[in-house]
Amino acid sequence: MKAGDTVITFNYDRVLNLLNEHLVGLSETRSLLRSPVGCPSFDEKREGVIPVYHLHGHVGWQVSADGNHCEPDGPNGIRADRARAHLNPAKALMGTPGKAKTSLHTGALKDCWQRAMGAIRDATSIVFVGYRFPETDNLAKLQLADALRQNPEARVHVVLGANNADTPRLAGMIGWTRTGSGERGPTLIHEMLCQDFFAVFERREL
Repeated sequence: MKAGDTVITFNYDRVLNLLNEHLVGLSETRSLLRSPVGCPSFDEKREGVIPVYHLHGHVGWQVSADGNHCEPDGPNGIRADRARAHLNPAKALMGTPGKAKTSLHTGALKDCWQRAMGAIRDATSIVFVGYRFPETDNLAKLQLADALRQNPEARVHVVLGANNADTPRLAGMIGWTRTGSGERGPTLIHEMLCQDFFAVFERREL
């Protein structure tokens, strides 16, 4: 990854936080991956920073009292990139199955969703890694499809593992978004595990 990239995830675990700590330790830089939630002045284009959008929230995020945004840090001093959902489950900002999940894109994570969909609309290459457009999450499916439809020239890569039963339906859905005037971007299916893809891909081929 490098500046200019964007990471969009539906996971609310700390995997990317741990990765960031590892990358920072290797590069001796302050931050490589950063989430803009709770940071209105966040600049996605700042050199050396890769924006990360957790569209279903995060184990470290808590909703504000008015329910309209995320509190970046808690009164107990625990940073928002640390797990704290267990400390106050009622305030946890995570898209677990149910009504709360379907309202995130218009509520506390509205800005996050808007920025993420904007990144898809502006991208030259889009890579779906391990994400299969699950049947139970129609909201995300519709939002992603709409953003893809507005960017028909982008190259789209799909990495779901070898012989994954969901690959044809995902390729079919993405294919329907590759319409419009002008040149259409291809949908490229890579029959390999996610870790295999990251081991062999080269940026110039994206």
